[in-house]
Amino acid sequence: METIGMLIKIIILLLFIAAGLGFMIFPILFETDIKNKTGKGFLNRWMTGIEFICLIGCFEPSSDSFYGNLGCMFLSMAVSAMIAWKKAKKLHLENIMALGAVFAQILSPVSLLFIVIIIGRFFSKLKKGGKS
Repeated sequence: METIGMLIKIIILLLFIAAGLGFMIFPILFETDIKNKTGKGFLNRWMTGIEFICLIGCFEPSSDSFYGNLGCMFLSMAVSAMIAWKKAKKLHLENIMALGAVFAQILSPVSLLFIVIIIGRFFSKLKKGGKS
């Protein structure tokens, strides 16, 4: 019985990892697909940067400026979504593709954050391994 329980936990963990990788890779794959179809890039790098900075500001929930940072993040996400929708309509994308474009723009700083965290952990493990 313990083996089946452990197997189920491993399967659930693998599903979460797959979902996380899907969310992380989605903006990159969507951008590549749109660029191949239309010849133009889609993601707004400036809005991704602004969202990324606001997302990093929300890491400390106990700080005095947390709610301001959270508001800034939601505001930047809303502006980013509106810009993405207008750009999708300008590129003559269908409604489903335009909605995917909005999600890709909103998820792009999240994927960037995961990549930064993964690289940071990799270098910290290398640093710890070198000192031992």
